[in-house]
Amino acid sequence: MSAAKSGLQRLIQGTPIERPSRALWRRVHPPAPRTPNQLLNDVYDGLTYEIIRRILPRDGCAVDVGCHVGKVLEEILHAAPDGEHHAFEPLPHLAERLRHEFPSVAIHEVARPITRARRRSSTRSSTPRTAACIGVDIPARRLFRRSRSSSHGSTTFSRLANASTS
Repeated sequence: MSAAKSGLQRLIQGTPIERPSRALWRRVHPPAPRTPNQLLNDVYDGLTYEIIRRILPRDGCAVDVGCHVGKVLEEILHAAPDGEHHAFEPLPHLAERLRHEFPSVAIHEVARPITRARRRSSTRSSTPRTAACIGVDIPARRLFRRSRSSSHGSTTFSRLANASTS
């Protein structure tokens, strides 16, 4: 991204002209065709949103690991506005943006490679996955135990994003 474009983007971001500016930019610079992996990711996201709408009660609690820009978190908040939610995003600029956009959510700016031993306690997958960058170690059992002890009851929905697709 050029310095001029970056500076202009910082000036426009968060102002009333941001949305029309983005629409104009997309019209002048149409996006490249979507790859098969991107199309599959769209299907995955759509299925995730449907699961959220079906199982997450209004006061349900959710955990989004690998939150990125908050697309799934936004859907979680729409489905469960009265719940207590946690989001994990290791990239500082994205975590700060999430804190600004979702003040009611506990945003944790941490990540850690997930080893097979840790993953077995939280998922059934046998393929190794790693987070986007390293940070502090929060075992899944401790996170879910903390969520279950909240005033809102047990964790209703959890999402672990694969670093290569989110």
